[in-house]
Amino acid sequence: MTSRVSTAGTLFQTLRYIRLGHLKMAQLTYSLNNQKKFRQLKFYGGDIRRIIDLNKVIEARRSYIQSIGIIKSTVDSYDAALTEMIETASQALKAMEPSSSHHGRFEKSTTVLANNFMAMFEENLNMKIGDRYIFAGKNFSTAPVTDLRVLTLYNSTDLASNGAAANVIETGDAVPEHTVDTGGTAKVESYHTSFAGAGTLDAKAHEVLKVTINDDQQPTEYTIPATEAAFQNMAEGLLRLKSAAQAGLNKDERKEFLDEARNVLETARAQLRGLLAGNAAVLARMKNTIETHESVIAISQDVLGDLTGTQDEAVAAQISTLDTQLRASYTAFAKQNQLSLADFLR
Repeated sequence: MTSRVSTAGTLFQTLRYIRLGHLKMAQLTYSLNNQKKFRQLKFYGGDIRRIIDLNKVIEARRSYIQSIGIIKSTVDSYDAALTEMIETASQALKAMEPSSSHHGRFEKSTTVLANNFMAMFEENLNMKIGDRYIFAGKNFSTAPVTDLRVLTLYNSTDLASNGAAANVIETGDAVPEHTVDTGGTAKVESYHTSFAGAGTLDAKAHEVLKVTINDDQQPTEYTIPATEAAFQNMAEGLLRLKSAAQAGLNKDERKEFLDEARNVLETARAQLRGLLAGNAAVLARMKNTIETHESVIAISQDVLGDLTGTQDEAVAAQISTLDTQLRASYTAFAKQNQLSLADFLR
């Protein structure tokens, strides 16, 4: 009885060794073909947790890079638009040089210039990427700025010398507005499309979008709404400039309009430069963050490769050794399986 158990046990052990050898051969063959260890995590032993963590790190960093890539086109567009608006403000200021207001064609030429400046300003603020207006706050599908060229011109009652108050810069949820003919009709208008009468509120027009681009979970503001003070002053300055070119003004009134336009546009240009600098800082942060993410991904992939990778020579040697062992096991099993009944019962 003892002999029979021993013989059966030997057969079972040999068969088990062959099966394990086949599994090991499959793993080694996979490694040789893919330069990776076997795909099942259980074969990585104590490195399982590190492998999972590294894969999570790589996935998270790639997601951040993708997010940055999506919004970077918007931030790049802000850079271009703000640069053009600064140039427009500079050209408008040149058009108001003292000598320019004395020639006979001042009214006509300045009106044409002011309309062109307004059109350029409007075009930049109504810039669109895909299906979104990038200066519209959260009103993505609506162009934020109207045609400034159809706004009513200021008249002499709107001059400070006649007691008119300076234009107020709206903050909070209030849509930018200005009052024309303060000594008469006191008509309230706006360059912004959200305007629906005096005191209009639109939180979405002011709202700034944010995105998280790294593990510190600190969101980065990346949008610039058309309600910014810089744009309010730019619209006001251009309207004052165009108003200075209207017929019927005396010399002093024309000069006062030009002086007011000059002061407001100087302020607008400085504010636009501030927005441009802030946008450049966002771009720099994105660039540096992308580089950091790419470095972490590269390091993580190297470490992951060390944990999961294989060397062809070592794998090939293991396959050769295992093949020899399996051949010996096949021979032993065949001999054991061919034992006669008499041999088995002994």
